[in-house]
Amino acid sequence: MYAAKRTGGNRACFFNEIERDSRSHERIRLEAELKRALLADEITIAFQPKIDCATLRVVGAEVLARWDHPERGLLAPGCFIDVAEESDLITRLGDRVLELACRQGRVWLDHGQRLPLAVNVSIRQLEKPGFTARVLDILEITGFPAELLQLEVTETVAMGDPERISEAAKPLLEAGITFAIDDFGTGYSSLAHLQRLPFNTFKIDRSFISGLADDHHSRSIVQTILAMAKSLNYEVVAEGVETEDQHVFLAENGCTTAQGFLFARPMPAEHFEAWSKAFLMDGNHQHLAAGAQPKGGSTFAA
Repeated sequence: MYAAKRTGGNRACFFNEIERDSRSHERIRLEAELKRALLADEITIAFQPKIDCATLRVVGAEVLARWDHPERGLLAPGCFIDVAEESDLITRLGDRVLELACRQGRVWLDHGQRLPLAVNVSIRQLEKPGFTARVLDILEITGFPAELLQLEVTETVAMGDPERISEAAKPLLEAGITFAIDDFGTGYSSLAHLQRLPFNTFKIDRSFISGLADDHHSRSIVQTILAMAKSLNYEVVAEGVETEDQHVFLAENGCTTAQGFLFARPMPAEHFEAWSKAFLMDGNHQHLAAGAQPKGGSTFAA
């Protein structure tokens, strides 16, 4: 039943004991390895640049977790986030990612690069007592300014319990931290809830961006989100921008910020500063118009 629900419902799935046992063993093994990874500092982070749609300047970055697995190599969040959520390791993982992000942000700040950073927060983190205190402690320990940190919460989580989100966010907002609704457009937002929630940024889900070229509904949804954001005085970040046509459509319709493979793939911190300079110096307008990465982009991509 649960397998049928996970695959969209309105269908039948047949029990397979071998497959079930295989998945259970894999999950148990991955959970044990993740516990060890957190102790062994195998969790690292990558940064995907956020680009101003009008000026093509780097205006921030989203911080993404990576697991430097000793046998399987560098793993993206999709390989381990579900296990972290189910096993309650997500709090330790989230704290680790936030601390690494803030430490790196402080290093860049000391080198003269003031870069706002966005970090994802899960429902399990928000539910845990002391979440607000941990975030503020990490900022104090690392010396990263609160006003440069943005926490991203998915639309489904935000709409699921807006009162709890507002309560958890209040002291963080007072400290200067901002909040973004991630994957916007995929849930069931209420305008009444949006007005009460402490967000100032919509992140348009990549599924709508990918459909801009040939899907009238995607174009209409994106235009509606942009119009609503303007009326509510929200910033907008478009995720998954991969073509110049998508970038042009977003810019013409008032989108402020974009991120995606058109500009750069996520990259480690040691490459980000050099990439940023190359992106500006190498005539990024010409590169993007040709549908290519900025010069050196593939070298720095992770």
